[in-house]
Amino acid sequence: MGDALKTGTFHPLPVIGHPPAFYERHIKLAEQAGDVHARASHKVGEYVTEGIDPKVPWEHKLKCFRHALKHHCVAPEGSDEHLRTFYSKLHDLVRRHASTEAIHAAQKFHIDATKRLQSGAARPGLEDEADDFFLALLGHDRTPDWCTREAADQIARIRNQWV
Repeated sequence: MGDALKTGTFHPLPVIGHPPAFYERHIKLAEQAGDVHARASHKVGEYVTEGIDPKVPWEHKLKCFRHALKHHCVAPEGSDEHLRTFYSKLHDLVRRHASTEAIHAAQKFHIDATKRLQSGAARPGLEDEADDFFLALLGHDRTPDWCTREAADQIARIRNQWV
């Protein structure tokens, strides 16, 4: 087995919420050490932290989460059970954060639409907006690959109040 499949090292899950320089420094150190698993973990931390930034629009958040899942949460070919479990945990971490962000976006839409309805906005117009909003949020999938089933169910309940 090559160095990419070493399992003798403990691979911690990333800490979320540090400034970009923290991740850049740790990614560089992992690359210098040839530790592809630590690099993947720090990359996940970097992308999740960017994705949970409240100033970032949903489209960018989703791009961050999808990138992390596709490029940094997949165990290398031939990995043993420990590494597959590690990458599975990275995958779950990204999905949990992505799901939380999607729920927050749905709740914010619901609160804003309710206020507008109470202020006299026409319900049919809000329903059209809701249809567009929830399509942009989840796409055409009932449960997208980046979202947990529980979160998708919660979002569906919010959506059903409007469409």
